[in-house]
Amino acid sequence: MEKALNEIYKKLDDRANKTIKAIAEISDEFICSYAYYNGHYSKDDEGNYRINYYPIPVISVKNLCDIEINLTGISISTKKAKKSALEFNYDELKKYNYEVYGIDNYLNDFYIKGDSIDSMLEKIRKSQEEQIGFSFILTEDTDEKGIVDLVCFLKTNGFFY
Repeated sequence: MEKALNEIYKKLDDRANKTIKAIAEISDEFICSYAYYNGHYSKDDEGNYRINYYPIPVISVKNLCDIEINLTGISISTKKAKKSALEFNYDELKKYNYEVYGIDNYLNDFYIKGDSIDSMLEKIRKSQEEQIGFSFILTEDTDEKGIVDLVCFLKTNGFFY
């Protein structure tokens, strides 16, 4: 079992290190740190949240986002102020797979793939949330350039963490 775990975690660790290097190469303004964290949530086949107890590498890009290197893909978590989220042009996100949720109640989904933007905006308007969370879901085969491009997009478009 130890050998299998080492193979899995070496792959995750290598991916995290390549990602940090790629981000560092584009600008000194992106300050990265990383550690392993457990207690992250994922959805099961029925769309219900479940907690995962195993740790994964999480790269924190200071004041911008967290990049979670998971067993089956990558997610990038960030947020916007409620007012900014309501004013944002969501056409900019058409090429991404993303979810929108509350920060105070992160299990409160405002948008999941297939929902309408109008419905999402109405849920945000009615919420008591002051900040809105965004999670961008990338496939396992997304290369470092794809991750860096998304990180730059987030910075340019006023996302923060």
